Amino acid sequence: MNPEKALTFQIRTLGNLIERKMNYIIAKNVHDDITPMHSMILAYLHRNEGHDIYQKDIESRFDITRSTVTSILKLMEHKGYIRREGVAHDARLKKIVPTPLGKEIHCRVESSILQAEELVESAITPKEHEELLVLLKKLRDRIQEPME
Repeated sequence: MNPEKALTFQIRTLGNLIERKMNYIIAKNVHDDITPMHSMILAYLHRNEGHDIYQKDIESRFDITRSTVTSILKLMEHKGYIRREGVAHDARLKKIVPTPLGKEIHCRVESSILQAEELVESAITPKEHEELLVLLKKLRDRIQEPME
């Protein structure tokens, strides 16, 4: 099969290019060694501001093991992105709270993601955008069907 005509090849290649461009824009704008997982956790904390978030919530949300989350949170705490605060109702629990630096990093990452999104969207018309969303959903739905 000709890779130029294979949808799976083209979709994977485009995904890789977009990820590379997004990482470049984030690195340029954030000026920090923020990892994709750190930025996803900061975004999760931001979306759930006002709610207590614990390590087990992060494990569940991102489907990663306790030991992995422990390592990630220790590094994020060391870099000053988060802090762990005790809670009155259970001395064993520590809620995860973004620091002012963590909030600033999140804002810069979000701004970078919007830049990347605008770059991608500028390549197509609004009508093509809507059509592409419909086609991508159709592909996603088909691929998610149970395998026999």
